[in-house]
Amino acid sequence: MENARLFELADMLVELKAWHGELKDEAAVVWHEYEDIERELIPLMISSECLQFNRAGSDFSIADRTTFKVDDLLKPDFYAAVRENDEYAEDLFDIHANKISSKIREWIANNDGVTPAWLEGLFEIKASQGISIRKSAKGKKSKNNY
Repeated sequence: MENARLFELADMLVELKAWHGELKDEAAVVWHEYEDIERELIPLMISSECLQFNRAGSDFSIADRTTFKVDDLLKPDFYAAVRENDEYAEDLFDIHANKISSKIREWIANNDGVTPAWLEGLFEIKASQGISIRKSAKGKKSKNNY
């Protein structure tokens, strides 16, 4: 009887794993379509001088995005520089890339907006634009309300 439940759960795991893979594939397709539309919408908003607008209860605006990426080959040098120059950065060594990115942003901000010399050449900066979509505040009026 116990083996039957064991096999039943194992079969369920296999099915869920397969379903998860299918959903990831679908999400990738949706995300690519989202990016395509975003790439078309941004120049249209800029050329029409409409950098923000409200439509159907959502506020749309162009958002500048800056990300920082440490190349895998440079990570040992990056971590050595961090250990040497920031006594509070020990939590960076087993964390998500977003935390490293926010820490680099903080170091630059604390250095009057300039990359500290000890960080030079240890990461890449990628600037891009995207569309920020937020739910409109109730009763908010905008001159660009469509």
